[in-house]
Amino acid sequence: MNQLLNIIRCLVIGAGGGGGGGYQAGGGGAGLLHYKTGHPVNPATPYPVTIGSGGKGGRFGPAPGGEVAGRAGGDSVFAGLTATGGGYGNSYWPGPGSNPGGPGGSAGGAGCNPGAGSARAGDGDSGHPGGIDVVSPAN
Repeated sequence: MNQLLNIIRCLVIGAGGGGGGGYQAGGGGAGLLHYKTGHPVNPATPYPVTIGSGGKGGRFGPAPGGEVAGRAGGDSVFAGLTATGGGYGNSYWPGPGSNPGGPGGSAGGAGCNPGAGSARAGDGDSGHPGGIDVVSPAN
């Protein structure tokens, strides 16, 4: 019996962002996650796969001498689904005040001098109620 595979379950996850350099730095954000059941595909169509690379962490050292903020994680893509990479974490340089983390599937953390950083909302799914194929509320 020869059956065609035209409905799949797939999981696509963006790469995590790199954390900020130095102390009082924010961590990198997580990549967005897509889990989809019943995703239609055409067995005769080749589907390229893109796997996002993890973001590089920031270096220790004051700006402008070093790259003190991390780098965002790369996007992962399969069959029309894109999972955004995580946001970069920032450093406390230059101070004073807060240096927000970067946007992404889940935003990176802020670095702060003297330690009163503010949070940043992620761009991806937030407040997911759980379950399969449940649409998350907008962030």
